[in-house]
Amino acid sequence: MYEERIVAFVDILGFKNEIERKTINPSSNDENESETERIYDFISLLNKDFVKRNTSDDSTYRVSQFSDSLVISYSVSEKASVFWILMSLLYLHLDAIYHGLLIRGAVTFGKLVHDEEHLFGPAMDEAYKMESEIAIFPRIIVNPELIEIAANNPNSSNSPEDERKYIEGLLEKDFDGFLFIDYLKKGCDEIVASEDYFGLPDFINKVSEIINSNETSKDLRIIQKYNWLKNRFNDVLSYYKEKDFKKDPDYEELSDYFSSIPFYSLK
Repeated sequence: MYEERIVAFVDILGFKNEIERKTINPSSNDENESETERIYDFISLLNKDFVKRNTSDDSTYRVSQFSDSLVISYSVSEKASVFWILMSLLYLHLDAIYHGLLIRGAVTFGKLVHDEEHLFGPAMDEAYKMESEIAIFPRIIVNPELIEIAANNPNSSNSPEDERKYIEGLLEKDFDGFLFIDYLKKGCDEIVASEDYFGLPDFINKVSEIINSNETSKDLRIIQKYNWLKNRFNDVLSYYKEKDFKKDPDYEELSDYFSSIPFYSLK
């Protein structure tokens, strides 16, 4: 019954607080209603577009969405399955940011049953525990053993070493030693690849809006999460501030844009 599968468990941050707020004060509207609509639209995206992004008819890809959570899994033996699940999660991060939201999660592997009617197994328990107890910040942490699994099941056009490099290129080791999907830096890379550098300001502005919307919070847990995001944002901003856009007249306005964006200070 069990299969060896790669599994990701992802949670929408702030969802439970929003549901609680609506329960306590159901007549609230305006800005708060907008928050509810963003969450609704994002969940609608999960149920419609997200599941189609990187699948084919013979894929072992499975996805389940319930409440504020998403579970994605692939067979360990499927070629490039580690790459595809990480890329799907990278784009999920970007979709969330464009909806004004953040997500947190974990990716691991092990014994799992995942079909249209069932979702259970030790791998699911481990992914949930990693997300709820270890991830802490708005990031998706990754079991490092998946790098070797990727090398053992590369894309048919890649060598094992190439596949390993692609996977490592999507990940970053955080201050606490955990690997995570580097969605701000790699997200910017994906935007540049598809839209050129002129797609960056909209993304940077969206991240800034998310950070700014929580600047007045006095909840230490929220402050901790957003200090982490500020650090990651500052790293990306520093990279683009140092990039000499003025060498190319077509990009000169981007130099002015990045010069005008201040670094965040931590609380």
